[in-house]
Amino acid sequence: MYFEIDEKIRRRARTPHELSMFNLMFFHLLLGAGTIVLVLTKAEIMQKIGNWGFVLPLFASLSVITFIHLRAIRATDHEPWFVAVHWHLAMRRSRLLLIAYAVTGLIIAGGFLVASGIDKKTMQDIVVTIATRIGAVPTLLIVMVSFVLESGSIYQAGRGEVPDSMIKRFPPPEDIKSAESPATR
Repeated sequence: MYFEIDEKIRRRARTPHELSMFNLMFFHLLLGAGTIVLVLTKAEIMQKIGNWGFVLPLFASLSVITFIHLRAIRATDHEPWFVAVHWHLAMRRSRLLLIAYAVTGLIIAGGFLVASGIDKKTMQDIVVTIATRIGAVPTLLIVMVSFVLESGSIYQAGRGEVPDSMIKRFPPPEDIKSAESPATR
């Protein structure tokens, strides 16, 4: 649904989605891809970094997600309705990423568990490698889905639009008027 929202408010409503996009681009694509390249090239720097190359982007991403959750809770009382709704929308979408992290962690932990019961070291390495590769898939898929959802949300916030599902959860105050779709104007 579209609303008559001031341009300044619409810009502020884009902030949570832009922050989510930064999280996805920087911590998942750039750092993740950089770490994979370092591992595949067996660079000296990777030997010094070790597993921290994988753990640091995860912790940084979790920090951004935590910030989004805290801001969404705070926005309910301290931000205009339109801005608060978009913080909550970004929070809901970041939960998808948390679910993907959990699924990835379970798959990788299962791989380590299976590997611990195998006697041969080479077979253990193979099982762990397979589990980590398969385990990364849920997170990669959700990152791609989140890119699409968040870029759409940036567009919606810029147009003064709120998804109907969010309107049901957070009804607009009486003083905010709905508007026609920009396409029909």
